[in-house]
This record gives sequence, C-alpha cells and structure tokens, in this order.
Amino acid sequence: MEKWLRALEAYLLKKFNQEEVNIVIDYYKEMISERVEHGENIDDVLASYQMKTIRKDMTVDLLSKRNITTPKEFVRSIVQFFVILLTTPLWIPLAIMYFVLFLLLGIFAIVAGIIFVAGIISIIFYTIEAFGQNYNTMETLGYVGLVLISISILSLVSIGIYRLCDRSAKSLYCIFMKLVRKDRGVK
Repeated sequence: MEKWLRALEAYLLKKFNQEEVNIVIDYYKEMISERVEHGENIDDVLASYQMKTIRKDMTVDLLSKRNITTPKEFVRSIVQFFVILLTTPLWIPLAIMYFVLFLLLGIFAIVAGIIFVAGIISIIFYTIEAFGQNYNTMETLGYVGLVLISISILSLVSIGIYRLCDRSAKSLYCIFMKLVRKDRGVK
C-alpha cells in the first residue's frame, strides 16, 4: 500500500502542490485501510483505484479549495480548470464560454497596460515640448501641468481597469467552479 501511495503522490505532484497532495493521500490511505479492515484483499482494493481517475475526480475539489495568493497560482488554477472543462464532453460549451470571457479580461488587462504606457509617452512628449522650445515660464509651467494631469488621469484609468479585470477574473473563476461542482453534485 505504501508503494502505491508514494506512486500516487508522485503522480499528483505534477499537477498539485504538496499540501493538496497530502490531503488526497491521507484520504485514500484512510479509504484503503478501511476497506482492508472490512476484509477486502489489498491488491483488489488498489486495483480498483486508477491514478488518472483520482486526479481527474479530485481536481475540481482541490481547485475550489485552493488558497490562491499569487497571480501565477491564479493563472495556473485557471488553466487547470479550463483543461478539466475541455476533457469532459458535456462541459465543452462551458469551456468555450469560460475561455472567451477570460480572453476578454486579458484584452482589457492589455488595454490597461497600453493606457499606462500612453501616460508615460505623454510625459515624454510634453516634457520635450515644454523644454525643447523657447517658451516663456508660464507656457513651460502649463506643459508641466499637462504632464502631471495626463499621467494622473491615465494612471488612475489604467489601475481602475486592471482592478476591475482582476476582480472580474476571480469572480468568474468562482462562478464557473460553483457551476461545475453543482453539476458534479458537490456542495
């Protein structure tokens, strides 16, 4: 049994972190022990569990309980969940909708970045314009004011769009996760 559990652990570590794998290993260790205590043969019990099926069945549950703290973990969870949706034929339309919505959010995040870059470009342009020409002090101060106003507005718009995208992505992830868990009968 220990050899099988180590093999399961190695298999699951390809997709999940150690904490999540430990939860699954503890669960199956308990299940196997319980079945053996009730008189089943250990070899028959181990043969009844397929590692690929275990990983697929546990993925939605583990992803829904995952404590996501970094953007990298969030993107990894989104991709793993998308793969789950694609591998289940009934969920393919849901996977397409999921992909399209996250693609739109990605586009808006790119727009937020472009707006921020536009703010930096406006700083460069107005600074060159203010000091590159022979303007009087009032005109130079006017251009400096335009620099400050444009970078402030564009930065605020950029940050607002990014935060909206971030919140929307997390909400969509939770909504789709609840749909799949509900469809699977998991509460």
